[in-house]
Amino acid sequence: MIRDLVAIFGVIAGFTYYVMTVRNAQRTRELTLKAQEQALETRQAQLLMNLVNTLRSTDFRRQWHTFYRLEWRDYQDFQEQYDEDIETISAWTSVMRFYECVGVMVKNNLIDMNLIHSLLSNGIKMVWDRYEPLIKGDRERFQQYGSIWINIEYLYNEVIRFEDQHPELTT
Repeated sequence: MIRDLVAIFGVIAGFTYYVMTVRNAQRTRELTLKAQEQALETRQAQLLMNLVNTLRSTDFRRQWHTFYRLEWRDYQDFQEQYDEDIETISAWTSVMRFYECVGVMVKNNLIDMNLIHSLLSNGIKMVWDRYEPLIKGDRERFQQYGSIWINIEYLYNEVIRFEDQHPELTT
């Protein structure tokens, strides 16, 4: 009888150990998932702050104003006026690359669209609305390099889609 009791207590002890191990593993997984979520939020916050710092920089503000004040009738006119102007082309490229990089971040889910919408939606729409003919002109001119500025178009479409899904944010 004692042998049977020892065997029963051994089985109970083994089962209890197994249950405790499974619960501990589950808690560890939950903590790991929570830590991964926090790491993702931290990474997104860092990316957002880098974007904000770029937007706030004197150089970028200067380039933005140069970029946005350009006057042109069509792609050909833009090329004739500015193609040899290093300052203008530098401003154009800098601003366009900024939004292109933001588009890549959104496309790869590195930063939440809600954050981008809150911070950049007006600038994104302004760039696309004003410069779509030049973007498409560059695509035709540089077609051997693929779809140039494709991530700006993607970003613009995502902003519009986000606003369609969240009309309360656009009022």
